[in-house]
Amino acid sequence: FGGSKPIGDSGIVLDMKRMNQIINLDQENLIVTVEAGISWGKLNEYLCHYDLYTGCMGPGSGMTAAIGGGISHHSVGGGGCAKYGACTNQLVSLEVVLPTGDIIETGSQANKYSKFPFNRFGNGPDLAGLFCGDNGIFGVKTKVSLQIFPKPLFAAYKTFQLPRKERVISAKIMNEIRQKGIDVYDVMYMMDILVRIGSEIGMFPFWENLKSIKKTLDPRFILSRGKFNFWGENGKK
Repeated sequence: FGGSKPIGDSGIVLDMKRMNQIINLDQENLIVTVEAGISWGKLNEYLCHYDLYTGCMGPGSGMTAAIGGGISHHSVGGGGCAKYGACTNQLVSLEVVLPTGDIIETGSQANKYSKFPFNRFGNGPDLAGLFCGDNGIFGVKTKVSLQIFPKPLFAAYKTFQLPRKERVISAKIMNEIRQKGIDVYDVMYMMDILVRIGSEIGMFPFWENLKSIKKTLDPRFILSRGKFNFWGENGKK
């Protein structure tokens, strides 16, 4: 799901893009069931027509990343983790194909008398937890049921500038906000260098035009967040 490739010769990569269907939307119980290859972006595009959303939006690449991939990585970077936690916190049930070829279902769906997914727990051990953050090594996720939420009536955003290397201060600010009961959807800490680059030339053109602007690029960025992209374009020298 995450675009990785095996480091050995015996690994398997499965392309799940065609498993991208929405199976069922339970508006009464606020649970959606989908095939694991659908992206977080496509699912939320569908849900917005019903004034619903997934809460946590999966990984930072959630617009294109697959639901199954987010579950496989305990993803949080796509937004919403301050309010809802990792995307696996919203997991209700899974359908998984094991390496043996057996197909299992977790949560309430493990009970043959259950007509629809409604609870992750209550049928013995939490088998779903084995497949959360497993990077796909324990089985192939084919179907996912998630708790969903009504879209808020409005949202407001605020940006604060802090002195460089003051991440501890930003964490204290966040703790104080939560202690006061303020409902925060998400918080993102960004280096000032990254903000400057995004403001001046945009992030997506940045990676494409890295060679042409490398002479003016702040060397601190090259040596930290951007070094792997820089090396990929220009080599380590």
